[in-house]
Amino acid sequence: MTWRGRAADVDEVMPYSLAGPEPRDVSTRTHRMPPENSTAVNGVSTDHQRPCDDSRMPLPARQLLTKALHLLDRGETERGESVLRDTVASAVKAGDSTTTVAALCCLGELLAQQGRRREAVETLRSCLGVPVSDDHGDLCAAERTNARQLLADLA
Repeated sequence: MTWRGRAADVDEVMPYSLAGPEPRDVSTRTHRMPPENSTAVNGVSTDHQRPCDDSRMPLPARQLLTKALHLLDRGETERGESVLRDTVASAVKAGDSTTTVAALCCLGELLAQQGRRREAVETLRSCLGVPVSDDHGDLCAAERTNARQLLADLA
């Protein structure tokens, strides 16, 4: 299976509501007209506008995981590994155990493919050690099964 196929599996198994907040409903937003003495473009004040800097808005862990898998699928293993590590850190910080398990399993698999056995074993053991609530256990079952198989293959 390609990493991209793995990304599709992640999206299917981990619905958005389990990996982060629901998208906000912006249909109820109210728009204020700028004061008459301010400069405005198409009714939007330009007095307080700042350029958009997406680098200050980190992606949720699940989206980082998808990004990492797409990078790996394109053969960008260094960047993919880096984003997987960022995914683990972000998911742990957010308390998102399902994404933590998936990212650790993918990282362990990548490390095993690269022949980095010791790191792979440590990472896969970490994957198996992540506490998962009973209601999310089934979401992590496939990843944990994969991690156990990889550990057996590395033994």
